Amino acid sequence: MNFGELQALNSLIQTNQPKEEDSNKGRNSNTIRSNPNPSRIPIAKPNRFLQESIWDESGITSTIMDRDNEGLKEPEYDIKYLHSITATDVFLGGSRTPSSADADTMVITIQLPGEKLADLTLDETDTSITLRGTLHKLFFVLPHEGISAQGECTFNSEKEVMQIILPIKR
Repeated sequence: MNFGELQALNSLIQTNQPKEEDSNKGRNSNTIRSNPNPSRIPIAKPNRFLQESIWDESGITSTIMDRDNEGLKEPEYDIKYLHSITATDVFLGGSRTPSSADADTMVITIQLPGEKLADLTLDETDTSITLRGTLHKLFFVLPHEGISAQGECTFNSEKEVMQIILPIKR
């Protein structure tokens, strides 16, 4: 049912109900009574505030990185998960699932067209990655906590792609 149909149904129900003034005649005004027709449910009108954003962009403070690197583009990136599957998982129906919750490693691939390795700065923590270059900037919080001390990073200058391999802390 759409909203218009619900409004039409509500108007039909209201025409068959006695007026509130008639039903309260002779009753004490302090009396609490239940709804005589429990099938009559009031329909909420759509709120215009629900359709708008909670805040506008002017209310969001920029980070230090944004102020230092104005005009830089955010590069495209992709996060994939690697799983270590053993014979137990394959033949005996182990408890591992293909979801990211059971993954062992995150592989983050970042497309950096026009960048050179000498111009890139990568700050990697267990919870976030910050990348700065002459054309691009990127900051994001990792979906799973990683072990940055065991992470590996490579940059393919021909394809202009950075790949970060980060074990997931379990």
